[in-house]
Amino acid sequence: METKTQSFSKKFLSLVFALILSATAFLPAFEASAATVKISRKTITVAVGKTYTLKITGTDETVKWKTSNSKIAAVSKSGVVKGVRAGKATVSATVGKKEYKCAVTVDNPKLSATKKSVRAGTSFTLKVSGTKRDVKWYSSNTSVARVSQSGVVKTYKAGTAYITAKIGGKRINCKVTVTAKPSSSSNGSGGSYGNTTSDTVYITRTGEKYHRGTCSSLRKSKIAISRSNARARGYQPCKRCRP
Repeated sequence: METKTQSFSKKFLSLVFALILSATAFLPAFEASAATVKISRKTITVAVGKTYTLKITGTDETVKWKTSNSKIAAVSKSGVVKGVRAGKATVSATVGKKEYKCAVTVDNPKLSATKKSVRAGTSFTLKVSGTKRDVKWYSSNTSVARVSQSGVVKTYKAGTAYITAKIGGKRINCKVTVTAKPSSSSNGSGGSYGNTTSDTVYITRTGEKYHRGTCSSLRKSKIAISRSNARARGYQPCKRCRP
């Protein structure tokens, strides 16, 4: 027959066992919750004047943000980092007694030119300085000017295009104004045939020269033709009117 003392002992042991089981059940959950607290990035690069938002996840506790150098990188109470000037700084988030850090690099990308005026058919190279990050290039009007991923710009026809260098969240533009090619042709010695801006010249049915429309050597019928076509057909420029 079970005594009162034995019955009490069993109940006491059952209660202790239940408490141990409860504590064991909650302990892993607590440890797992603590292990998930982290900062969203441990290293970032941000341009001067641009921002990046850091976050702490895995906790509902108050987060206190600070920066090692506010003259390079500032940080708000909500974790928004802003680049002030080129350099390096450390942004820290304190949760309870633990600190989480992010190394911040602030760069200042600049484009070698912000305006260019060139003739159609020419090429030039744009360069970005002040950063070690990758640069992506774009053209707003590829029929006027195109750009390679190494910054080489090639122009095609008269018009305006904006060449953009994108570095992270920063965009820098160069306005490219393209003018048409000169219509006058070279005479082979560096000069041009007269001062006319028109490419139209005139030939006769039996002659071997091409002329301006007002040339006194132009007789019989006037046949209009382009200068390049006349030369392709074997005609030579008139030495008197120098078309």
